Amino acid sequence: MDYTPLISIIIPTYNRAKTIVAAVKSVLEQTFIDFEIIVVDDASIDNTGELIQELQDQRIRYIKNDHNKGANASRNIGILHSKGSYIAFQDSDDVWRKDKLEKQIDLIIKADKNVGVVYTGFMHHRGKRIDYIPSKSISLYDKNGGIYQYLLLTKINIVSTQTILVKKECFDTVGVFDENMPRLQDWEMCIRLAQKYEFILIDEPLVDVYFTSESISANPLAYIKARCIMLRKFYDYKNNLEMFNYVLKDILCFSAENFLIRDCIDILDEYFNKQILNTGILVDCMISINEKREKFRSNYYTINKWLNLIEKGLRIDQYLISKGYKNIAIYGLGELGRHIYNGFRDSEIIIDYAIDKLKGNYSDININVYSLEEKLKPVDVIIVSVIYNFKQIEKELQKKITCPILSFDSIIDDMLNEY
Repeated sequence: MDYTPLISIIIPTYNRAKTIVAAVKSVLEQTFIDFEIIVVDDASIDNTGELIQELQDQRIRYIKNDHNKGANASRNIGILHSKGSYIAFQDSDDVWRKDKLEKQIDLIIKADKNVGVVYTGFMHHRGKRIDYIPSKSISLYDKNGGIYQYLLLTKINIVSTQTILVKKECFDTVGVFDENMPRLQDWEMCIRLAQKYEFILIDEPLVDVYFTSESISANPLAYIKARCIMLRKFYDYKNNLEMFNYVLKDILCFSAENFLIRDCIDILDEYFNKQILNTGILVDCMISINEKREKFRSNYYTINKWLNLIEKGLRIDQYLISKGYKNIAIYGLGELGRHIYNGFRDSEIIIDYAIDKLKGNYSDININVYSLEEKLKPVDVIIVSVIYNFKQIEKELQKKITCPILSFDSIIDDMLNEY
């Protein structure tokens, strides 16, 4: 290339011949065109290189590592070879919307000089489930000016590498990607960026991110190690014990749920010492895990009873209509709530809306989703999918609405008793 592009787009890849072309084409088809693409092939053994060469676009540079170095090292190689004033990243199995770069570059050029990152929302595809991230339930402040504190305390990262446009000079200040991170490299990098620079969110889905069985996000042990590395880097055990313990408890609970608590303790012992694992933290962790176990058990028994109804040829929608309940609302869009929603979609039941604490995070649900704090319009009945804590939920709903409030589990029990 004999010119200097405004944006350098770095795409690390490893054995992604099936998806790399779609990923690169989604960049080439951008409405903004002043960019270079740097594909860093991490020593693939498939035909990735041949496919890139076949695209025949002068804006593409192809670099192949002589041995496998990992995604973080490959991104850093791309940054080192970049010519642009701004850096964007794309993953080899994801797709950008056509106007992503145009919207980002227009905003970052006009923004205050202390703005270092403009990021976008994205659609997270995981099988049939599609979620919009960051959730609409997260405050605008947390997603913009308060992003640093939010990234420290959240359990789910909301800034994905594929969504960010960064001033290249920012990497001179905060450094490049940590090559020792087994995953969560975008989360760790964004915490460092947010310590020094402001973020602006374009709150619309401009990237489609696809979860695959080969994704690093499918490795829970790598997740635990990455969270422990971040705990050591960003959380002050001595001066902010409350925040440190909050994050530590989350890591321990995740480890226990994935039957990796012994591995987690070994990692923590390597990075800190066993003194941080006080009795209170472990007790809180066990209580939290027990609550989740009880929720799982309740859902398991309810679904089994539902299957028993189906085997008998009994339909819950017909039962509800016979009781005068045609227009309904569903409380809780977890696993059971989604089964209820899908089970009623092709029936005479009209689902007017749903209620959930993550009200804005259900792009695949074709109804309005409200939080409990919002005004609820009248319906014939509210069906609560959350079984474990029904009595408390019922009391909260009774403050907001006067219609009957029924547990889905109790509906099934009533049907089994009647028939």
